[in-house]
Amino acid sequence: RRWLDPGQVHFVAGYQRGDAVAHSTALSYRVDPVHDTTTRNHFHDPRHDWALVRLAERLGGKAGIIPVEEPQGLFTILLPSSALPSSAMAAGYPGLRPHVLSKAANCRIDWRFRDHGMIEHDCPLMQGDSGSPVLAGEAGAYRVIAVNSSVRTQDGRVMSQATLVDTSLLAIKAGGE
Repeated sequence: RRWLDPGQVHFVAGYQRGDAVAHSTALSYRVDPVHDTTTRNHFHDPRHDWALVRLAERLGGKAGIIPVEEPQGLFTILLPSSALPSSAMAAGYPGLRPHVLSKAANCRIDWRFRDHGMIEHDCPLMQGDSGSPVLAGEAGAYRVIAVNSSVRTQDGRVMSQATLVDTSLLAIKAGGE
């Protein structure tokens, strides 16, 4: 395995069964600093499993934008769990149906790992859903709160792990990288 050049990364918005609303390659991308992109090494830890991609073309006018949750205290460890969203929705392209957008709604969120930059939820995910968004909110006002990374099984329950969208990601975004 090796890290991809930005031009090899494609973002396809509104993709469904071979058709898309918009497409762009990446101009650049950033990954968590624990990764060394000059080597073939890949550090697997769901807390560090994210990439922020800057597209060569702006697609929001064609495809629309789902905002990222601003971090004004939403994910701080000081907030009681009752003040945080209790349910989420996940949307992605699972391996069994890679050309059809699938979604799971009304998934329960477990916030106990938030101080480690993670949440767990019970949306059913499978290979191919990694990197897909976890959304919270009401119809028409959804926000991206996390990015799906992996699944784990404990005591017979399958839980999906997701990396929270936090201030470090938004700082990179604001810095224009």
